[in-house]
Amino acid sequence: MRFVWTILAVSGLFVIAIGLHIYVVTRPRADGHSRGMARIDLHQTIGRDDAQRISGWLSRQKGVDHVMVNPGAAIAVFTYRPAAANPGLIVRAFRDSLRYDRAVRYMPSVEEVRKGCPMTTSPVTNKIYVFLKGLF
Repeated sequence: MRFVWTILAVSGLFVIAIGLHIYVVTRPRADGHSRGMARIDLHQTIGRDDAQRISGWLSRQKGVDHVMVNPGAAIAVFTYRPAAANPGLIVRAFRDSLRYDRAVRYMPSVEEVRKGCPMTTSPVTNKIYVFLKGLF
């Protein structure tokens, strides 16, 4: 009987340790090393020259780290440091400076964000996700 209680105690400590690890690792924190990602939908046809001009302009903005522009999809994606840059202001300045009047920052809906989480794709994993979310 003592062996069973020892196994249960070790298993319980293991579950607590995993829970604490998940909490610490997934807790959002914004510091000098944090990175954000933003997407600009241009809503017009662009070529390679436009893509290079957009990439160059975004790269010169304060706090922007990396820029990718897809001319086929007319989308620009950039990473930035939240402590140094505001993506909303960058998109507004982008529209004004480069004259892409129909360019908008893409913001996913709550439903799209929910579908983007791999834990919520099936009913079983969604129940696990909701249970764990309730614990923490």
